[in-house]
Amino acid sequence: MEPNENPDEGLETSSAKVVTGVRTHPELKMQLTEEGGDCGMSTSEYCEMILFNRHKEKAENERLRALVAVLQTQVSATGGKQFEVVQAELEQLRKKITEQNNQLAIFSDNRLLYLYENVKGKKDTVEDAYHPNFSITYNSTVDVLKALIYSTKLNN
Repeated sequence: MEPNENPDEGLETSSAKVVTGVRTHPELKMQLTEEGGDCGMSTSEYCEMILFNRHKEKAENERLRALVAVLQTQVSATGGKQFEVVQAELEQLRKKITEQNNQLAIFSDNRLLYLYENVKGKKDTVEDAYHPNFSITYNSTVDVLKALIYSTKLNN
């Protein structure tokens, strides 16, 4: 591929990466450098991965928050016994948000992100511990987790 001599032209179609500078406190830079090093990444690669994954959890949380807002509005309008019912639903939704945040946290795990970066786009055959082997292309961290899960054999 041809090098992009002028990165300001054609950003939408260019395959070249561009530099984005960020001013930060030295302590934060040291933390990012250490965390990136723990994952086998440079500070730049690690920061790029953080920025790349920044929207993954937001969509479901925003949907649930919107539903909570609707329920709160309904509570204000109805009052009485319905208030208690809607309050219980609201609490269940809050628990679900917390639960889903905990479940989604695995997708931000530094080691998983590091593993994914090393196999991204590659095809592989997973030796399934209990079923026939299967082919997989690593298109997301979910694929890495799937390969790890199905290749693990438990000792009984």
